[in-house]
Amino acid sequence: MFFHQRYKVLPTLLSLALAASGFPSFAASPVSGIPGDISRPSTPVPLSAPAQGFSSFLTIRLDNNPQTPQVPSTDVSHSPQTTPLAITRFPPLISAAARPVTHALDPLRPIQALADRSREFLKRGDTQGARRILNAIWGYRTDRSQVAGEPVQAFHSSPTLTEKELEQIFTQENPDSHAVSILESYGLPFPRLAFELIETITYYINREDSIEINTPPFVLERKKFFKVLKDILDFAAKADHNERARIFVTGLARMGARWHYDEFQESPSIRFPQAPKLPLNPNSKKEYWDMASGMNAGISMMRGLDPQTKYRFLDNSLFVVEYLKEIVRILSRSNPGISRNVQIMHQDIRQLEMPPPDQPLGTIRAKNVTVYVKGFERDLEKMTKHLEPGGQVILQNDPKFGQRKVVREDWGPVISRLIRQGWDFQFSLADPFPHPGPVTLDTLTLTKPSKGSPKKSRFTWEDYLKAVNKN
Repeated sequence: MFFHQRYKVLPTLLSLALAASGFPSFAASPVSGIPGDISRPSTPVPLSAPAQGFSSFLTIRLDNNPQTPQVPSTDVSHSPQTTPLAITRFPPLISAAARPVTHALDPLRPIQALADRSREFLKRGDTQGARRILNAIWGYRTDRSQVAGEPVQAFHSSPTLTEKELEQIFTQENPDSHAVSILESYGLPFPRLAFELIETITYYINREDSIEINTPPFVLERKKFFKVLKDILDFAAKADHNERARIFVTGLARMGARWHYDEFQESPSIRFPQAPKLPLNPNSKKEYWDMASGMNAGISMMRGLDPQTKYRFLDNSLFVVEYLKEIVRILSRSNPGISRNVQIMHQDIRQLEMPPPDQPLGTIRAKNVTVYVKGFERDLEKMTKHLEPGGQVILQNDPKFGQRKVVREDWGPVISRLIRQGWDFQFSLADPFPHPGPVTLDTLTLTKPSKGSPKKSRFTWEDYLKAVNKN
C-alpha cells in the first residue's frame, strides 16, 4: 500500500548509505508480514505526552549482540506480536548520529496509527472507510492541528454559538456524562470531535462504525471513550423533540461549516477529495433537484455551481440542512446570487410535493441513495414524469461492491423499463480501489426522450452489467 512503501523508503535509504560507508545495515523487523514496517506497541501512548515521541517506540541495539537490546529511557512495553525497529551492531558514534533520525520520525507516529486503522477496514471489506483514512493521511498537515487541540480560525458569516457555549449546553443537559473533560484529557477539542462524529454518521448510518472511526488509535481506555461518543450521539438524536438538543446540533453544524470553508480555501483537493463538482444541468433554465444531498453537497457548492441554474438540495437530517444553509450564507458574502439560486429543504425525499406540469424539472440527481433510502427507485420512477423532455436522471454511487449490487438488483428493472420507453442511457465506472486523492463515482445518466432524439439508447443495461463484471 501507499503508506507501507513510504515507510520502507526511509530505512532503505539509510541502509544504502551505511553500506556504502562500510557499516552494518539498518534493519527493521517484519511486522504483520510487511518488511520494514514501523509499528507501534499494542498499548498506544497519548499524543498529549510530549516526552513519549516516536523515538521512544524504537529499540536501538548498540552492542554486537543482537539478542541484548538497549531500551530507551521511556519505558514502553512491546507486545510479542510487535517487534520494534532495530539498528543492529552500531558503535556509539553511529547510535548518536541516528538519534536525530528517530526524533525526525516523530510526526509519522499518528500517520502510522491511521495506516493500521486503514488495514483493519480493508480486512472487513470496507473500502470506503479505508479511503477516508487514506485521505486523512494524505491531508494530515491540516488534521494534525485539530488533534493537538490548536485553535482553528473560523470564517464568521452569521451569529452562532461559541465552542464554550456548545460545551456548556451538553454538560448541562447531560450531567452524568464526562465527555468534555475526558476529551480534554486526550487533547481533543469537544466541539470538533462532536461535529466529526455526527458528520460520520450521516455517511455510515451505523452508530458502531461511526464510533469506531472517530476513536483515535492512541486512546487507552477504549470502552470509556466509546461511552463518551455514545453520549454525544444520544443527545444529538433528541434534536427533533428537545429544544436544547436542537440548538446544540444546529450550532455544531454551523460551526463545522465554517471550519470546512476555511480548510477548503487552504487545500480543496487534498482536504476534501470526496465531493466532486455536481454534474451539469442540460437545461440551465430548469430546476436541479439533489436528493438526500448529505454533507458532500456543501463541498460541491464550494467547487462552484452553474450561476444560471436554480438548485434545490433536499435532506431529512437537521444537522445536514443547517450545515448546508451555513455554507450558502458563507458563499453569498462573495457571491450574492447563490442565495437566490440555492434552496435547502429539510424534507423526506419519499414524501415530496412535486412541481406542477407547467414547471418541469431539468435534472434529478441521487448520490448514494441506493444505500440510504431503501425502495426509493419506485419513487424516482414516478418523479421522471416531472422531468422536461431532454431532462436527466443522474444516479451516482461509490464504486463499492455492495452499492453496485443494490444498483443491479433494485435499480436494474427501473432503468431497463426507461430504456425500453426510449430513454437514452450512459454510464461511467470509477476505480473501486481506495487511493489518496480525488474520489470518483460511478455515474449512470438517463435522458428523457425529446423531439429529434435518437430512438435507440447508446448503451443497454446489459452493457452496464458486463462493464461492472470486468471492473
